Amino acid sequence: MEYLDYLPDIFQDTLEFRRFGQWVWPTVVNVREGIAAVTDEAIPQTASEEGISRFESMLGLPDGSSDSLEKRRFRVLMALAGTPPFSMGWLRQRLESTFGKDGFLAEDSPEEHWLRVGISASSNEDLNTLWNELRQRIPANLDLKMCALHQESQNVFSGAFMQSAEFYRMEVENGTV
Repeated sequence: MEYLDYLPDIFQDTLEFRRFGQWVWPTVVNVREGIAAVTDEAIPQTASEEGISRFESMLGLPDGSSDSLEKRRFRVLMALAGTPPFSMGWLRQRLESTFGKDGFLAEDSPEEHWLRVGISASSNEDLNTLWNELRQRIPANLDLKMCALHQESQNVFSGAFMQSAEFYRMEVENGTV
């Protein structure tokens, strides 16, 4: 559609509207094409070389710049199809099977887009291995924070001091007690 097609019939013959359309319409067309290009880059099936490269980077796939675009696109689509959905239930089950019921801490904030995972420092599991596995499984927009947990025990004593007293009543008779 052209600019004049958007106007009511009564304004299409007006010189000012025609000139305004000649001035503004090329910019509108450029913006529309830009929006369409961004939309195309967000979908792997229609993404260009640049978009596929971005998908490869996000998914941790090796750089396939020497391969054809269709081969790279297929690899991205297979990686997206093969990634099961992430859930905190899956994460807690995975951590509990590896570190035991009390050997981990898992917290998340969907509003602030972070996931915090702590594992027992006494475990022999390598943090880097767990980091790599989680980075592949969790959504790309989550900031992953990992730490080692150290259990501490402190002796804390609490008590109360109570004082009791007994009252004796002594009566004196004739000067003797």
